[in-house]
Amino acid sequence: YKIIEINWPNGGSLDEDNFSNAKLDEKGHSAFSSAKGYKYEVQIIGQSEGCFDNVAMVKQCLGKTKNGNRCKHMTDNTNQHCWQHQNQ
Repeated sequence: YKIIEINWPNGGSLDEDNFSNAKLDEKGHSAFSSAKGYKYEVQIIGQSEGCFDNVAMVKQCLGKTKNGNRCKHMTDNTNQHCWQHQNQ
């Protein structure tokens, strides 16, 4: 088996145009890199129905940059601040 598409809770997705060689082993595990060089590790743990139930949805960080602009990072942290703006 292989992964042909990944759907993220924020509505984004990746498909085979963005990664290659995402084969699942007999335990439902895969490790691969995207075309941009991001590394992913996926573990299938259950059925796809309802997989986003009780999952925090990703939102834009509420933090401000040094220039005073709103941060463009996305986060699922409950305080809605990315790793870089946790102290704001």
